[in-house]
Amino acid sequence: MKSGVFHPARPKPLVPEKNTQKKIALIEYLLEHIKEPVFTYTNSSLNDEFYIADEDDGLDIPKITFAILNYKGHIGNEINNNFETFGSVIQNYVPERFRNIKFNIHSSTKDYSQAYLDAVEKFQGWICSMKSKIENALSEEYYLQGRMKNLEILKRRYKQNWSESKVVDLTADQNIRMDGDSKIEIKITDA
Repeated sequence: MKSGVFHPARPKPLVPEKNTQKKIALIEYLLEHIKEPVFTYTNSSLNDEFYIADEDDGLDIPKITFAILNYKGHIGNEINNNFETFGSVIQNYVPERFRNIKFNIHSSTKDYSQAYLDAVEKFQGWICSMKSKIENALSEEYYLQGRMKNLEILKRRYKQNWSESKVVDLTADQNIRMDGDSKIEIKITDA
C-alpha cells in the first residue's frame, strides 16, 4: 500500500456484462442514426450520402431497412428476446465496432439487467415505427407510380392491411336426422 488512501482494485466487468453494454450501445446507435427507411443507394459516396464518419464505417442502412421489412419478430415475447434475433441478422450491416457482439437468440429476457430490458423496449418501439414507415413508403410509391412489385410486397409483408382474402361468416342452425345412406351437399357461391 502506497501512502494515501487505499483503493482496492476495481474488478473488471465480466464478458457478458461488457457484451450487454455493447448491445445497449447498438440499440441506442440504431435509434439515433436510422430514423427513416432507405431502399436504394445513390451515385454519390455512401459515406457522403448518409453523413457517415469513419467511426461508422460499415453501416449499411439499405440492408438494415430490408432486414426490418423482413423481420417477423413478435413484439413483447417474453420467451425469446427479439433484439437478440434481429441483432444477429444485421450484425454485418452495422459499424465494425458492433460486429463482435455475441447474440443468444434462445435466451429469456428474465435473465437480463433492467438497463438492457429498457433498451429492448425502446428497440421494440423503434422497429414498430420503422415497419410502419416502410409500409407507408411502399404504399405511397404504389399509389403514385402503380408499381405492382410494391403491392406484392405489401400483400406479403403486411397481410393484415393488404390481403385480398375474403372472409365468409357462415352460421347454420339446422337439425337434420339422417339414416346411414343419406348425403348432404353444401354449395357456397360468391355473392
